[in-house]
Amino acid sequence: MLQQRIMPTGIKAIIYDIDNCVAPLSNDDITHSWDPYLAKEFGLALETAAEKRRHYFETVGCTLRGYAAEYGRNMTWADTVYAETGEASGLRFVSRHTPVARLTELFGHIHAKGVLQLVVTQGHPNHYGHITRHIGLHAYVPANGFTDRTHPVYEKLEDEVWLHIVSTHGLQPHEFIVLEDTPRNLVRPAALGMHTMLIGNRDPGPAADSIHWRYEAAEAGLEDLLPHL
Repeated sequence: MLQQRIMPTGIKAIIYDIDNCVAPLSNDDITHSWDPYLAKEFGLALETAAEKRRHYFETVGCTLRGYAAEYGRNMTWADTVYAETGEASGLRFVSRHTPVARLTELFGHIHAKGVLQLVVTQGHPNHYGHITRHIGLHAYVPANGFTDRTHPVYEKLEDEVWLHIVSTHGLQPHEFIVLEDTPRNLVRPAALGMHTMLIGNRDPGPAADSIHWRYEAAEAGLEDLLPHL
C-alpha cells in the first residue's frame, strides 16, 4: 500500500492520466511490436528505433507523434501503425495482462458520488479511447484530452490544457484533483490551484510483475481518495 495521504475535500472532478496511471501500461509494454515496424518503415537499426521511441515518449509524450513530426507524417499514419502492429485497440494487451475488476468498481463508486471523471492523455486518442472504455470509464468521461496532436509539444507542461478544462466545466481549480504518475505533469495544475496526487506506479522490477504492481498502486490511490469525495 502507498503511504497514507492527507486528502483534500470539496473535490468535484478528477482528472486522470491514463497510461501508467489508472490504466497502467508502460511505454515499453504497449509498444513492444513497434520497434521492428518503425525500423523497417524508416530504414533504421532496431536499436536506433528503440532509442527514438524512448526519446519521443519522454520529450513529446507520444512516440508516434514524435516520429510523425520528424518524418513528415500526419497522425492518420499512426492509425496504420496501430493496425499493422496488432495494437489497434490496446485490448489484446490489456485483456492479457491486467486485472481490472477492482478499478472498474472504484470508478463506479466515484461516479455514483456525482464526481466528474475526465481523462487527459498525450497518447493516441483511438488507442487510449479503447482502453478507457475497457476499464469502465466510457460513461463517465466527457473529455478525452485537449491537445493538438499534430504538433509535438508536451502540453501537460503548459497552462492552456488545464485552463481549458476549468473553463469548460465551470468549476474552480480547487475543485479538481489531478492523478498522475509523472511529477512534472503535476507542476502546472498545482500552480493553478488544483489538487494533485502522485500515484507511484513506475515499473519497480521485472515486467512480469510490474503490471500487477501498478494496478495495485492505482487502486490504493483511489481507495485513499474515495472516502473524501
